[in-house]
Amino acid sequence: MKVFCFLILCFYLTPTALIGQKEDHQWIFNWWSRDDCSQFDYSEYCNASILDFNVDPPVFIRAEEATLDMDFTHAAICNEQGELILYSNGMSIHGSDHKPILNGDTISFGPLWANNTWLNEDDEVRTQGFLGIDCASFVPVPDHPELFHLIYYNFDHLFEDGTFDKLYATIDVTNGQPRVVSKDIILKEKIREPGHTSCAQHANGRDWWLLQFSNDTLFTYLIEPSGINLERVSTLPFSIRRGQTAVSFDDKAERYAAFQFVQSNVEDGAELLLFDFDRCTGELTNPLIESLPSFNQIGVHGIVFSASGQYLYINDHITCLQYDTWANDIFSTQDTVMTYDGSAFYEPTMNLLKPTYFGRMRKGPDNKIYISLVGQGYHLHTIHQPNMPAAFCKPEQNAIRMPTYTVGSLPTHNTLRLGPIDGSSCDTLGIDNNPVSRFRQVQDTLDHLAIDFVDLSYYEPNRWEWDFGDGNTSIERFPSHRYVSNDAYRVCLTVSNDNSADVSCDTLFLGVSSLDETSEPRNISLFPNPVEDVTRVAFHDYLPSAARITFYDTAGSLVLQDQLRALSNLVDLSGLQIGVYVYEVWDGEQRLISGKVIRI
Repeated sequence: MKVFCFLILCFYLTPTALIGQKEDHQWIFNWWSRDDCSQFDYSEYCNASILDFNVDPPVFIRAEEATLDMDFTHAAICNEQGELILYSNGMSIHGSDHKPILNGDTISFGPLWANNTWLNEDDEVRTQGFLGIDCASFVPVPDHPELFHLIYYNFDHLFEDGTFDKLYATIDVTNGQPRVVSKDIILKEKIREPGHTSCAQHANGRDWWLLQFSNDTLFTYLIEPSGINLERVSTLPFSIRRGQTAVSFDDKAERYAAFQFVQSNVEDGAELLLFDFDRCTGELTNPLIESLPSFNQIGVHGIVFSASGQYLYINDHITCLQYDTWANDIFSTQDTVMTYDGSAFYEPTMNLLKPTYFGRMRKGPDNKIYISLVGQGYHLHTIHQPNMPAAFCKPEQNAIRMPTYTVGSLPTHNTLRLGPIDGSSCDTLGIDNNPVSRFRQVQDTLDHLAIDFVDLSYYEPNRWEWDFGDGNTSIERFPSHRYVSNDAYRVCLTVSNDNSADVSCDTLFLGVSSLDETSEPRNISLFPNPVEDVTRVAFHDYLPSAARITFYDTAGSLVLQDQLRALSNLVDLSGLQIGVYVYEVWDGEQRLISGKVIRI
């Protein structure tokens, strides 16, 4: 099952076409002072992890060559093939070769810059990144596909009143040889509230809006081909508290939400702020404020919209809530998605258990929501169906265990999959929303013949036509279909609007009857390997009917067997002795793959 799950952000818009890219398809994580793990007892602490969404479910890549450590400041961007091209921790900029790009080894330099560095085992300086959350992001320069801006802060230049400078750099990636053209350019002096670097697409389908809060003032910038220009300064009917605000646009950039510590309404807790956003003017209007006195102030971390924009999710470190933003009384729809289940992992260097509290939230290219940990750790929590009400959105705590130890940060991205607002007063550049067809499928865990199809298309389709490959069709956007038997089915989705249509197809391999002697080996991953305790087995191009995994020791004795469901599975190997084992993945009586796994 090859799953089409393309998202866009860093797309270049010409006057006649929109070119979708996979800007956010690789998320990179890194946190450790060592670059060489060969002589270190806890190898899972070394190197970076890359979460790769170019396949579904996403896979992890252990990037041994990566040396840029990232605290909470975390920005990354890919090319149109979904390959990582730039990433930054707010102190340095690295490229696809995981080395500093030309003139990018030092940004945001100030008198305390060296305090956020450490020496690796060869006494080489490594930047660890700044603590600020959502404090850096890459933005494409309109009409210049070879250029990107990096928006960030100078945390070393802390003024006596506790304010910072907001800065930007410009990077040229021509011919795959990125270089910093300019850096540390002051965008706004003496900002009280760091963060807010995520941008929203202008209604003309080319430019970008950038919002910056400072106490009770909103500064609105427009990123145009000519540069970054201040459009307006507005007074807010409330204050944003420094350093404690998480923000999010919905996918259409029609709503904007902020989640902050309380300033005035009550003595304890938090406040949820919700606005309408005008993509033509860049204005925030119709503010709604909800007090949350029971929320833990230490743990105000995450906020994100579902892909449909209907549901808004927030969390502190122990509670995740959902709101229905399409309801007449939005805040009355508050519902609990999940509460922290008490799980923890063993931290060997400190000889303690660390809880897997909820941290930052991001929507992935597969439209699932991923939640990091509060601090350092290995895990990501997942909400599998965030477009559904809380009772049906399928949250899973500790759903993914990364192969390396990282800080609980997630990369900052801009609004995705947006073109112009056709017919608006701002639709002046002759750009059309020509829809792009993309989809993925989800197999029912109880009935392997029942499949839910998830539309991931973009650029404003308003008609959907599905061909399930067995003679059945549907015009629903998110159809469910049950096949009669195992087989290989060619599934196609045609999406259209008044401008044009697009079709994408792929073969759905369902059960062992879909395979024959000419079939290529199935793409089934087992990672991490070597594994300390839990590994993840994922089916990327095949939907099983009755799958299982078996483990044999070097003497050929069966030591472990576990049932597998569709997509991804966590398999606990902590009960096995340290050593080498042979594993086999079966579906019924047919062996799909085999290999070796090392238990460490």
